[in-house]
This record gives sequence, C-alpha cells and structure tokens, in this order.
Amino acid sequence: MSDQLPPPMEWPKRGDSLFSGTDREDWLNACVGWARGKPHGYVEGYRRAAMLVFKEVETKRAGMDSLVYPLSSLWRHAIELQLKRIIRDSAVVLEDATSYPKHHLLEELWPAARARITKHGCAEDGPSEETIEAIEAVDGVVAELVKIDSSATEFRYFEHKKGGATLQDAPELINLRQMNGVLYRVSNFLDCVQSTIAQERDSKNEAMALDYANQDPDDEP
Repeated sequence: MSDQLPPPMEWPKRGDSLFSGTDREDWLNACVGWARGKPHGYVEGYRRAAMLVFKEVETKRAGMDSLVYPLSSLWRHAIELQLKRIIRDSAVVLEDATSYPKHHLLEELWPAARARITKHGCAEDGPSEETIEAIEAVDGVVAELVKIDSSATEFRYFEHKKGGATLQDAPELINLRQMNGVLYRVSNFLDCVQSTIAQERDSKNEAMALDYANQDPDDEP
C-alpha cells in the first residue's frame, strides 16, 4: 500500500478572480469574442463536451450513475441550439422575418425545424429515403426527450421549483452507450441539414450582392 497522501483539497483564496490577470501567452486561454451572436461555437462546444463526458465513462468504466446527468443535458442543449440555428438560417432563404422561438421546448422547436428541413434542407427533388428515415427517427427521439425532459430541467435539477423529484418519467436504467449513440446521430443529421441550408443562404446572399453591384445607378430612387 502506498504511503503517499492525496493532495490537499484546495479552498477559495482571498483575491481569487475568474477573469482578470490573464496571461496572453497561456495556451489555455479561450477566445470568446469571435462567437458573440453566432451559434457555431456554442453548438460545437456542447457537442464536444458531451462526447468527452461519454469517452470518460467508456474509458474508465466508472461514473455513469452521476455523469448521466451532464451527458444528457449537454446533448439536449446541443440539439436545441441546432434546431434554433436551422430555424434562424432558413428564415433568410425563406425571406421570413420570424425569429426562432426563445424557449427550450423541443416539442415546438422540432416541428418548426422539421418543416424547414423538408423544404430547404434536402435535394431539389425532395427528401431522399435516407432523409425521410432520419426525420422519422428524430420524431421518435424528440418524443422520448419531451416525455422525460420537456423543459430542459429534469437532468439539471434534482427537484422541481414547486417541489417533487425530477425525472419521474425516466426509466430506472439508462444505457449511456445507446443514448449517446442515438443523440450523436441526431446531431450529425442536423449538422448536415444546417450545412445544406447555409450553402443555400450563402448563395442567396451572394446573388443579392451581385445584383446590387450590377445595379445601374440611374435606376436608384
């Protein structure tokens, strides 16, 4: 048995600061300015964090009973952000001034994104069989998430605001490999849809810019 003692548990120290005194040469500096008002960094961050949490459990074969909560929350939030991004970016293509809903309800976000996916997130001749299968799969996954965690609070808190334990509708056992794999595939599908919509959006913006550049000055009011 080793006689080495574990390192002492550190407590807060007088003068501790979260954001001041940053060493600009430290490789652990995170740049947040580039992501202000842009969803990509947030989506990618939550996706990667979820994958890292699962990798930790899978590698060490431990921690699943506690890490199920952040893992579920990270994936749910990543997918929520992806749906909002699809709704937002497709609005440019549709010339629709309607913004994405400012709430966490997947039962409303997914139908709004779904309608846009079938119109602008697929090939010109309509969705392929593979896309139809993916959409129907997401229908089922979202229904499962809504049943257990409609408000995005069930995996984040142990008790409701008005009292009572959370996750009352969750199964007693959740297989993290299965859940992680399914949500990973859903996120991949939404990412591909987003790329298609972004390409159409960019093409539309480029065409508008070209039309403006070629506009005859005499035609201006």
